[in-house]
Amino acid sequence: MPSRRAHLAVAGVAAALILGATGCGDSSGAPFKIGVLADCTGIVGATHDWSLAAAELPLLQHGGRLAGKGPGGGVQGAKVAGRRIEIVEGCSETGVYGRLINETRQLVEVDHVDAVVGGFGFSDGIVFRELARRYPTVPFLLVVSAVREATVHQPAANLYRFVPDIEQGTAGLATYAYRTLGWRHAAVVAEYTANGWGGASAFTREFCALGGTTKQIWTTELGYGPAKPLLKQVPASADGMVVLSAYGSYGSPVPFIRGWLAQHADAPRSLLLALWMFPPLDTAPFASFWPDVHGVVARLAGIPVQSSPSDAAYRKAFAEAFPGLPPSVASNLDARPYSTAVEALLQALEKSKGQLGEGRAVLRAALDSVRLDTPWGRMRLDRNRQAVVPVTLERIAGTTKSGAPALQPVARLGDVDQTVGGLFAANDSPSPARTDCKRATPPPWAK
Repeated sequence: MPSRRAHLAVAGVAAALILGATGCGDSSGAPFKIGVLADCTGIVGATHDWSLAAAELPLLQHGGRLAGKGPGGGVQGAKVAGRRIEIVEGCSETGVYGRLINETRQLVEVDHVDAVVGGFGFSDGIVFRELARRYPTVPFLLVVSAVREATVHQPAANLYRFVPDIEQGTAGLATYAYRTLGWRHAAVVAEYTANGWGGASAFTREFCALGGTTKQIWTTELGYGPAKPLLKQVPASADGMVVLSAYGSYGSPVPFIRGWLAQHADAPRSLLLALWMFPPLDTAPFASFWPDVHGVVARLAGIPVQSSPSDAAYRKAFAEAFPGLPPSVASNLDARPYSTAVEALLQALEKSKGQLGEGRAVLRAALDSVRLDTPWGRMRLDRNRQAVVPVTLERIAGTTKSGAPALQPVARLGDVDQTVGGLFAANDSPSPARTDCKRATPPPWAK
């Protein structure tokens, strides 16, 4: 596998390379090249092999074999529709947009990849969208970045995201709080990040559409800090609290949640959770926490779904292919989206019978209509090429031998699109300066 660690000297890229990269169609016998941008340095550089392994897994399931002992050596021998498949690696770094730009240009203009998979941090997805606009014949598949703006604000015609945005992932919790738990005033605690703003807005809009009211409470820009100051902001009138958190971004929410539980013994009635997990980094810190929240209903992204046969098959295949990596990495939110994106590309290539078409139009049309199995059900794309997904709420029912929570499905929502059942308009952009609480038409699952 071609691998680079140096930045591209942008001024040295010849115009002929640009023309060749953006105008190519089919080439008999040429490999189908997938550029994969994985963080190899910076704050999440340790996840590099995890992301790369997840991207390589679909190739291994299409006749490929590892060239070395781990993901770093690449994959050889993979074929789809008679066409060889290759991964060309680019080294990105979350939040360093210059590097993202340079590495993407290297992949497209010099390596002549047929598609690019990447986009890691909160706002990296916005930059990735603009890069896609620069290369309109190359499909760009966004992975970890979950901000809604990347696919709903002036969407690029060649940008695809096969994972839900943060607002979609929060759907249904507010209806459960209002309809089942009987909450009428909710405390919404979220991290001071783009993911936190989006999740808080989604919960608030759904809860207030039904007639409830909320108090939004933000962590400091440095994180949760001591539990007591944050707990003092929760109004006594609150019927319950929902915590929206991505472990590792701003420290663990566990001490804060335990502080709440010390004051509210009935956890299943007073608490809801929407947590974005990153095993194995957070497995040990949370292992002793799951018994504290036994019976609590949650949306836990990045956690194995024991009830899903497709998820079980994926995790088994990952563990067998990469025995040197912790098995829980397969579900990690920094890894699995890479596998989903590459699998979508291979399915599209199979559907197009290996043909890309002039300006890769045939490939892009096939991508538009791809259907993928997820742990929660079948997924499709909307007209902005954003995933429309089923959403399942689950009850925490213990701890597995691996330290992950055991989950029991309690509610299943139909397809959740980027409007979250009509609660968001195309130009909506959540922020901590907005409360977003008003009576409105509830989403379909709340009626």
